Amino acid sequence: MDGLNLAWFLKMKSSQRIALVLVLVGAAFFLVLPLLLSANKYPLASGDQVASWNFNGAYADQGPNQTRTVREIQGLKATLGKDKRKDYDVLVGLASEYELLGDGKSAYQYLSQAIAKDGSRGLAYMNMGQLMESLGAIRTARTAFDAAVKAEPKSGIYVSARNSFYSRHP
Repeated sequence: MDGLNLAWFLKMKSSQRIALVLVLVGAAFFLVLPLLLSANKYPLASGDQVASWNFNGAYADQGPNQTRTVREIQGLKATLGKDKRKDYDVLVGLASEYELLGDGKSAYQYLSQAIAKDGSRGLAYMNMGQLMESLGAIRTARTAFDAAVKAEPKSGIYVSARNSFYSRHP
């Protein structure tokens, strides 16, 4: 049977073979892409929901602050992938810039990527906790603050941020 299938494929014109291969690769890409994208998302805790990913960002002023922030985002994106050792910091930086613009969804996506890249560092977890708290996903925020402390238990800033969160949300 395999011989018949291969013979059928070989009888096709080269342009037909190329088209068939492209269709198969494209179909595989669209089937796998959602799995790849969801694999890099920090999970929302059970019961948490984000009503709106957008908020009033400090630099969403349609003026010079926003222009500088957009330029900073472009610069950071240009460096992403050039030095794998720095990608974590670049991803956290991108998330911070998007927060300044009030784009919570993009901030969430970049923090998720940073956490997936290096879960042993606390900064992305702490920033995720702050973002999730501001978006009303309190259980997810609690998980993120706890993860920041677990990742770097001797870091006073993560312990302090978590304790401050706990005082607001006992």
